[in-house]
Amino acid sequence: MSAIACWPTRWNWRTAPALTLTSILTFLFEATDVQNAALPSAVLATVQSQFPGYSIEPGNSERYDFPDGSVQYHVELEHSTAPDLDVVLQANGTIVCTDTSDDDNDDDSDDDSDDDNDDNNSGGSNNAEPSNIPADALDFINSNFAGYDVQDVNDDDLCNDVPVYEVELENGPGPDIDLYFDLSWNFLFEATDVQNAALPSAVLATVQSQFPGYSI
Repeated sequence: MSAIACWPTRWNWRTAPALTLTSILTFLFEATDVQNAALPSAVLATVQSQFPGYSIEPGNSERYDFPDGSVQYHVELEHSTAPDLDVVLQANGTIVCTDTSDDDNDDDSDDDSDDDNDDNNSGGSNNAEPSNIPADALDFINSNFAGYDVQDVNDDDLCNDVPVYEVELENGPGPDIDLYFDLSWNFLFEATDVQNAALPSAVLATVQSQFPGYSI
């Protein structure tokens, strides 16, 4: 089973070789196989209502257990005429993200284009839309970034493969801002563009010493 863009690559701690502590930064979740009959009724109901004509492929469902006690489910959906889908849902049936299953072409063609075009990626069904931002997250945005408009929302990955939601704010009193939330819509950090001349000298020195021949 191949992972989709909205979650990091699975690591099986039971069978993997010993690793140093510096090799693993943060434990994300544990994935275990689950039979379709054991999927929560809310998950089954969402699949039936939101993906008409699709059925859950037997033997390919997984349960994700996170350190905070939350649970998500990954199911693969098949259709007689439409592309197969990977879907991740919360236990209450809320869709976390979806993507098209394209095992034949993932390794050869999708990776390069997906990595370079996250903001305009149309390869899957993106449920990260402005209309789907939870009320609590919208309240946070309106309270802390008053005057800005939500321009767009994207599924994204941080450089350590942590899946996040990126919310683009524009038309505000200051420069455009990107806000990053985890998949439960907890705020992580904000990002703004910065000119090279404004980068700290320590950053410039590290780039020069650690990446000889490269320029920013």
